[in-house]
Amino acid sequence: MGHAGMRTIRPSPCDASSRVPGARRMLRPIHPLEIVMDTTNRRRFLQLGALTLAAPLAVRFAIPTAQAQALPKLPVDHPQAKALAYIEDAAKTTHPAFKPGSDCANCRLFTASNGACTLFPGYSVPAKAWCAAWVTI
Repeated sequence: MGHAGMRTIRPSPCDASSRVPGARRMLRPIHPLEIVMDTTNRRRFLQLGALTLAAPLAVRFAIPTAQAQALPKLPVDHPQAKALAYIEDAAKTTHPAFKPGSDCANCRLFTASNGACTLFPGYSVPAKAWCAAWVTI
């Protein structure tokens, strides 16, 4: 060991032993912190990698449940609801485009699990409601 507390295990970049037969291998000193930093960086990299993979899964499973429970009922006086002739009870509509048996429950835009409609993001609508944008399944 050349220096106190320093190991000499890493070959020098000028090492000619592989090119010249019989040449002595030159070793350079390695600082103890260099070994610790290599381990710390590797460990930190693995931790961040695991966190990066887990974060989207946590968001995927945590947020939709909270949003589904918090959807308020669509107000009848909502501007888009008025424009689409939205009514909470399909049986009571007099709109000329209404076909008997068509309501939100059998509309392609309606999600039954949370009462959401793609036309009214952030709101829930009853399954027996209807609007002029009704699309058959």
